[in-house]
This record gives sequence, C-alpha cells and structure tokens, in this order.
Amino acid sequence: MSKVTVTIPEDFILGAAASAWQTEGWSGKRAWQDSYLDLWYK
Repeated sequence: MSKVTVTIPEDFILGAAASAWQTEGWSGKRAWQDSYLDLWYK
C-alpha cells in the first residue's frame, strides 16, 4: 500500500451535517424504512 501525505491549512475547519429525515424519520416512513438513528440504536 502506498503512503499519501496531505497538507491541511491550520485554519481549516472540518464540519459535518445530517438532514432531519436521516436522523428523525419522515411522515411517509414505512415499518421497513429505518432512518440512520433507527439503525444506530438497533
């Protein structure tokens, strides 16, 4: 495997986001359609 070096600026800010339907579900959800958090807590 090769090694890759990446230089990141000191003021670089890493963020993350999730939409509500991914975490809380949605009104049209069916029993077999689990959201991200549904799967996390199973």
